[in-house]
Amino acid sequence: MTISDEQLMAYADGELPEEERAAVEAAIANDPALAEQVHAHRALRAQLAEAFSGTLVEPPPARFTELLASTPPSVISLDAHRESREQERARRRWSWPEWGALAASVVAGVAAGSMWLQGRGPIGSEGGALVARGEL
Repeated sequence: MTISDEQLMAYADGELPEEERAAVEAAIANDPALAEQVHAHRALRAQLAEAFSGTLVEPPPARFTELLASTPPSVISLDAHRESREQERARRRWSWPEWGALAASVVAGVAAGSMWLQGRGPIGSEGGALVARGEL
């Protein structure tokens, strides 16, 4: 029988069902490597229990217990919540001024881009060299 790590950990923790426990004990008796793994699991469990023993018995912070005591549970209507979300989405839609600002930004960007692509600035290029250009 093949014993999985999960079964060994459950055995070491004392959480293995009776019907599996006998099979695992028989396998451990026949295989010293399995016995060593169980010993390692139990040693790790003891280390963790010792390391966190103080944390497990300390009470929760007062601010958490006060928060839980002061906030009564409430049941909300799912339909009302969906309605409020739909109203919020409707308010977030863009209005005419926002669309106008977007259109103006696009026009300004296209105009600036076309001027840049035409190269109508005071510096030009001739034969691979930069030259000054403009009316005198």
